[in-house]
Amino acid sequence: VKAVSTYRGRDPRDFALFAFGGNGPVVAAAIADLLEMTTVVVPPNPGVFSAYGLLLSDIEQEAARSHLAQLSETGPAALGALYRELETGLAADMAAEGYAAGDYALRRLAELRYEGQAHELAVPVPEGPDGLPDTAAMASAFGAEHERTYGHRADAVAVESVTLRAVATVAVDKPAPKPKPGGATARSARPAFFGAAAGRPNVPVVPREALTAAPRGGPLIVEEYDATCVVPPGWTARLDAAQNIVLEKGGAK
Repeated sequence: VKAVSTYRGRDPRDFALFAFGGNGPVVAAAIADLLEMTTVVVPPNPGVFSAYGLLLSDIEQEAARSHLAQLSETGPAALGALYRELETGLAADMAAEGYAAGDYALRRLAELRYEGQAHELAVPVPEGPDGLPDTAAMASAFGAEHERTYGHRADAVAVESVTLRAVATVAVDKPAPKPKPGGATARSARPAFFGAAAGRPNVPVVPREALTAAPRGGPLIVEEYDATCVVPPGWTARLDAAQNIVLEKGGAK
């Protein structure tokens, strides 16, 4: 979690923890507590979520090339020519997979950094009125992303490109979530240990279908075919419109 939050200048308390896998929802609320996060999201079919995502992910092809130079020295025309070269190769790759030019969307990204830095940030490449990359807007977008990520920017320092990237994306239709009838009764109950303060209460064990849009207070164990979700004392569980289980710290009982 730290690798994608604090190490990148982002406060985990500003985000929800996304829990998947067969065991992820078992420990998610406990991990969220350690990080002072107050929301956990458990998707439908969490135990096979990676496979499910593979089936529903958009189809993408990328082409990239190194280009170490200051933005101010490259110029829009030269930069545009480099991107067109990448896109020509992408078009050939997409055609080999059976996609015509109208079947996919193209976007351009640039991995930029301040001169003297060792790490880059990726930003979209805006176009000017002439249809060429707007290098001034690129530098401004990088400064904004640097400030969002690290809390500061250095507009007086030269911005240099490191990698140019073109991406072709074929959008895949996503099926709408199918709500299941809520209100199922508890399957059973079992003792569960939540620390010395909470002891070993007898905890209801319910199917996912037992949850509704109304928050249900923990302690609670939600069992399904491919995963188990633990709702500790002090947390609530509910279903959102996409059929995700949403755990909230200190939510309505």
